[in-house]
Amino acid sequence: MELHRETGIRQKTCWYFKRKIQEAMRNDSPNLLKGVVEVDECLIGGPEKNKQGRSSDSNKHKVLVMVEHVKNKKGEITMGKAYAALIDGYAAEDLLIPMQKHISTEAYVSADKWRAYIQKDFPNLCQEYLDSGKNFPLIHLHIMNIKGWIRGVHHHCSNTHIGAYLNEYNFRFNLRTDRRQLFNKLVANMVAAAPLFISLQALCA
Repeated sequence: MELHRETGIRQKTCWYFKRKIQEAMRNDSPNLLKGVVEVDECLIGGPEKNKQGRSSDSNKHKVLVMVEHVKNKKGEITMGKAYAALIDGYAAEDLLIPMQKHISTEAYVSADKWRAYIQKDFPNLCQEYLDSGKNFPLIHLHIMNIKGWIRGVHHHCSNTHIGAYLNEYNFRFNLRTDRRQLFNKLVANMVAAAPLFISLQALCA
């Protein structure tokens, strides 16, 4: 809307261009998360009334979030790279696909006690109780930041496009320490990308 107001270009044209940019932010990097990696699932779309934990509500987006631990200059543990990916459900096969794509099998994966996290896939898997999130502070901070970004900047994301917004958030977050690298890498990705065609019906969904 802001680009539409500033340039006078049609709103749908601006929206179409934004979706092309988001596709260029899709992560196909072979660089996997290493060291200690926290993993957890969340719902994007708000909590269900009178319910806690995992949900099967079809109106909300199920997302697997993965956050790498790094040490800052003070020796404190903080967030390194992170990824968030849509999942179809909470079964082992649903969780395994994005974990294999983004996490090294040598990583020390830290997860809650959910039975779908299977040690044979990640030998260094360590599971412990959430304790209301106290045992996983970094990943819950990251989840709150994703939800705050969607609510504050975009208000909501439709089922059709939520994956594109997660791509955008991951891309921005993982290049947050170098704005010039972020811009240059995005432009390079856009130049190298294949043509993208999205129907107006899908665009407005």
